[in-house]
Amino acid sequence: MNLMMAIVLNFSLCFLIENAHASLYQKIKNIPITQSGSFWVSEWTEFYVPDGLISFQLLSFGSSNTFVQVTDLVGPDGQYYVKSGSDLNLNYYSQPVLQNVISLNRSEAVVKGMSSLIVPNNPELGAPKPGKWRIRLLSQSEPISKFNQLVIVGKSKDDVKKNKLKIRVWISPETYWAVNSDQVSRMLKITQSDFGKIGINLEILSVTNLPVITPQGMNLPEDMSNIAIQQNFSDAVNVYLMPSMEFQNKVINGLACLGGPTKVVQSHPCFVSMYAGENVTTISIQSLSKILVHELGHYLGLFHTKDDGYFLIGNVFDKLNDTPTIVSGQNLMDPGLHNEDPSFSAEQIKMIYLSPILE
Repeated sequence: MNLMMAIVLNFSLCFLIENAHASLYQKIKNIPITQSGSFWVSEWTEFYVPDGLISFQLLSFGSSNTFVQVTDLVGPDGQYYVKSGSDLNLNYYSQPVLQNVISLNRSEAVVKGMSSLIVPNNPELGAPKPGKWRIRLLSQSEPISKFNQLVIVGKSKDDVKKNKLKIRVWISPETYWAVNSDQVSRMLKITQSDFGKIGINLEILSVTNLPVITPQGMNLPEDMSNIAIQQNFSDAVNVYLMPSMEFQNKVINGLACLGGPTKVVQSHPCFVSMYAGENVTTISIQSLSKILVHELGHYLGLFHTKDDGYFLIGNVFDKLNDTPTIVSGQNLMDPGLHNEDPSFSAEQIKMIYLSPILE
């Protein structure tokens, strides 16, 4: 990347202008947090979005003892992209609502200490408007540090056709994945082929054994995020093939950060992961690859087509216009196992190409 200009502004804002076209990398440090009702909320913070972006990614960092997420996000025209429903004392009934998705855990706080949000979260919402944006961050319990940090990464119009997705694969020793390395190789090749169907070039930079043995019955997401923050490379999506999780309810379980980052200067705990139960050999390699594609889809910013029974909210839909409300296994973002030849919808593919991690 050729850096033509770097302008450092007050409160640690940094804009990168790349090849004379709008690109964006901003960092805002030391955002104060105060208590608001049941939660701890940052003061309103402003950042500037230049013209020419098709999307941007918000990465919020806070104390590792609590979840942090975007609770309010307002565009230059006053339109709310995320709205808590209250400007005063926040409580569990004023959980953030993303403009096109209703969910308890709105700005993708899968791991403690960090969350991510890609704007827009639906291609039909259009490119983000240039100008001054306003944001508040929420911590779900009292954070150790009373300051948050925000990183904003933009994607320009000239980047819309970038199609390379880089991953690094980590294998837990003495697990199904380590014993069956040939099966892992087959799974990765099928995953490459599945992404190739939508024009994505999946490049595998490395396949490496983790330096320590991970016990069965992992406590998620804490155990996984603790490993990720030590092992992650910032140049790619880090994929972890692990032993069983603590409450393994399927032969294969997966977990991934939603809208995860790459190329973040600081270390981060985000990951894509799969967990092998005792009967993993009963699942075909094709099915394993579909689950990996599904989890990578989350990292690229896609939600499940539907989740039933979220606490206090009920059913959750991704609200893309061309995804089903009935889970059949035909869509790659359906929860659970998939049919032999599931696919992404056209809107999901557009959303994938809005992710800033594609090169």
